[in-house]
Amino acid sequence: MNATGFKFAKMSDVIKQSQLKNPNKIILNMGRGEPADPPHPSIIEALKKQLDDPSCHRYTDNDTTDFLAAAATYLQNLYHVSLDPSTEIIHAIGIKSALSILPKCFFEPGKGDIALTTFPGYDIFSHHARFLGAEVVELILKEDNRFLPDLASLSPEILKKIKALLLNYPNNPTGKMPPKDFYEETVHWATKHNISIIHDASYGPLVYNHPPFSIFQIKGAKDIAVELHSLSKTHNMPGWRIGFVCGNPHIIKTYSIFKNFADSGQFLPIQKAAATALNNLSIPIESKEKYSRRLDELVILLNSLGFQAKKPDGTFYLYLPAPTQVEYNNCTYEFSTAEAFSLWLIEHLSIVTIPWDEVIPHIRFSVTFKTFDDKLFFEELKNRLGRVKFRFSQEAHLPMVVEGFDTKY
Repeated sequence: MNATGFKFAKMSDVIKQSQLKNPNKIILNMGRGEPADPPHPSIIEALKKQLDDPSCHRYTDNDTTDFLAAAATYLQNLYHVSLDPSTEIIHAIGIKSALSILPKCFFEPGKGDIALTTFPGYDIFSHHARFLGAEVVELILKEDNRFLPDLASLSPEILKKIKALLLNYPNNPTGKMPPKDFYEETVHWATKHNISIIHDASYGPLVYNHPPFSIFQIKGAKDIAVELHSLSKTHNMPGWRIGFVCGNPHIIKTYSIFKNFADSGQFLPIQKAAATALNNLSIPIESKEKYSRRLDELVILLNSLGFQAKKPDGTFYLYLPAPTQVEYNNCTYEFSTAEAFSLWLIEHLSIVTIPWDEVIPHIRFSVTFKTFDDKLFFEELKNRLGRVKFRFSQEAHLPMVVEGFDTKY
């Protein structure tokens, strides 16, 4: 069973150890998968205002028309799709919560159901599908298939058992955003085989090569699909735990039934403040522009040091092959895994990245770092990385053990 969460927990522990060993060294944290900046002041003000309203301090019973109406307007204004807020949209206490509830809509214990997902990726849906007794089939995302799932590789026996396909684009960690014809072919394929699609669009507005895309721009998608939207990544609201699920009304209705047994709705002032956020399209647009600039700068810097970096189609992540060897301070270090290289970066340079060894060793940089001056941040990053000579190879090397760190899970 893959457990991406353990990866982040382990890296967090390693960062704490590094800080204890080097208390005067500023850590350049490019591993965090969440915005470091605070929400827009208008969102915070809206929350404060609602806190003074006595009617807001009650159970919401998952029925909050202000937020649902704002979500529908957001979808129309940003993606140019029309959904009915009364039957086709429901709020979620974060996308993690939604992905833990949705499997109940599709999988029954003892039925031999299959959940189809892409890999690597966020694995909450997979774990909860397994909890229900479903088998999880993972379609590997590799550069040689453009980081897209190979649906044609599935056998007729497997196709008969698949109940739902989970997609996540723009994709974490690869940053890939598929062309429109991929969605057209996938919707046609899913309709033909009676398979539902769950499209995790948490990074939806953060695309750099074309306008934001929703699966509901594809004809027939609403007949079989739901889409997940989050305010965490695009509106600097990760701790607020607010998002929404939208699309096929039958799936939304089923989801609402299970949701009512799981929670009583997000705190009403948060929902009303989130409605304020959704009604201000300048917020995700400004986020996109900031991350785009930072990614451009990061790609230029890394390529000057021997990496083969390409700006992603979307997200705030840069996913690229990990070095297999470095020279630093007249010493040579070899790595057989991306994790070993990431640990070395923290130990020697106090730079945090996230390793992904599940397919081919890759590391993921995130440009969500906190800084008062991007120029100074990148100057410091260049100063630290510039003292290292990086080498890349497909050949396996012996694992490296960094003193003080255990490189095994």
